[in-house]
Amino acid sequence: MTLQSIDSSFVAATVVTPTSTSFLQTQLSRYETQLADWCNCASGKTPAGKEKIADLQAKADATRAQLEQAETARSQQKVTEMATTTETPSGQAPAAADRFLDVVV
Repeated sequence: MTLQSIDSSFVAATVVTPTSTSFLQTQLSRYETQLADWCNCASGKTPAGKEKIADLQAKADATRAQLEQAETARSQQKVTEMATTTETPSGQAPAAADRFLDVVV
């Protein structure tokens, strides 16, 4: 098994978390670089080259989708954290009077 196939299966099997976005960005960059190389070489015009290009495109698309999912999860997590920190123990937002600060001049 090559390193590339290990990386690909790892990406496919990994549950995307906000901490994995750097890995996904690196993986996407690698796929895009390889895709550009294959598209710009003579071998890319052969049936085997076209198959390789389609494979790299599919991997790049899947990685891009995982990256979008991770970013969505991160955004949802931030919204949840903000909602949790602004709620009182009863689950209601604090009254306006509770948010005023005493300022001594």
